[in-house]
Amino acid sequence: MPSNVYAQETDVLMNDIEYNFSVNNPQDMGGSIHYEVKGVDRQGPWEGKRRFSEFFLLQETLARRFPGVPLPILPEKQAFGNKEVLFLQDRTFYLQRYLRKMARFDFILESQEFQLFSRPQGLNVQKALEKLMPMSTAQKFERLQNITNIDLMTYDLMKKEQYNSRITEFLYFNKVVEPLLNKIKGQTAQMMKTKLNTIQSYQDLHKAAGRYEDMNLQHYTDMNSAELLMTNPDNTEVFASLNDVAGKL
Repeated sequence: MPSNVYAQETDVLMNDIEYNFSVNNPQDMGGSIHYEVKGVDRQGPWEGKRRFSEFFLLQETLARRFPGVPLPILPEKQAFGNKEVLFLQDRTFYLQRYLRKMARFDFILESQEFQLFSRPQGLNVQKALEKLMPMSTAQKFERLQNITNIDLMTYDLMKKEQYNSRITEFLYFNKVVEPLLNKIKGQTAQMMKTKLNTIQSYQDLHKAAGRYEDMNLQHYTDMNSAELLMTNPDNTEVFASLNDVAGKL
């Protein structure tokens, strides 16, 4: 089979696996947001309501018990505005993407940690994960060795030095780039704030203009709307244009 055809079929299969996992319909239940989560693994389908804090606890547990494994990125915590519609739409999307990326790793889906997240056995996810027995360093090492199929007898010290060199280069690159990215992040947040203020100003201007002309109509023009500007029946384009500015922004 040509390699490109194999790659395409692999991508299709991977997409099929990922689409078995979904996060939808965020709802405020008792002051906290719950998401409808569904998935399918070798034991069959599962579903339930999960809070963001339970996703976060799963991520922390996996990172602690699979040290060194590059896990998918979970969206950040947010203390304020975490119940606004746009924020919930974004978080739902990124939680679903997180879950679907996690589905690519059989050793994660079949792990005891993930199974307690998907099937907490009558407990909530937090209590289920807290019941896990601590793992020794030797147990973690053996688990990683089984996952990666690393044979210590064929370990190449020269390759180790090459990898260490590349890691050092990346750490230096990250040290230089991270402050720049944080600066861009702050500037982008300020731009978004300015944009929202601008849109609100246009909306306020539109409302004020309408009220102003209503007062003119009542007090200065003897109810003759033809003497008005924006709300003049023969000059509707000006008022409609002002009304559309915020939406176009």
